[in-house]
Amino acid sequence: MTTSTALGRLLPATLLATGLTIAAAALGGLTAGAQPREWDIEVYDACVAQQNWHDAIANVQGLTYCCLKSGGVADTHGYCSAPPAEAVSSTPPTRSPAPKVPVAPQPAAPVG
Repeated sequence: MTTSTALGRLLPATLLATGLTIAAAALGGLTAGAQPREWDIEVYDACVAQQNWHDAIANVQGLTYCCLKSGGVADTHGYCSAPPAEAVSSTPPTRSPAPKVPVAPQPAAPVG
């Protein structure tokens, strides 16, 4: 088997695995709406330090894996960023009406 044949068989499988990883991350992000997501950069750095960088495809897969594992958002090139901030409501908070406080009647002014 030649090198080009081996790479020709490996490339589609690798691209499929990367696509499935990114799709799973996107779906996982949709279900985790109740909990705010945070990107733990220390977990990302430790994961990247442990990866085996033997080729460009493994590089993208490793970066994507570390990004998702640490709570980040990965793109198709392996770049990682923090998840978007939670949306701020555009409607102002509702205010309750002021409580009614009883007021003593004012004495009538003297006539005269």
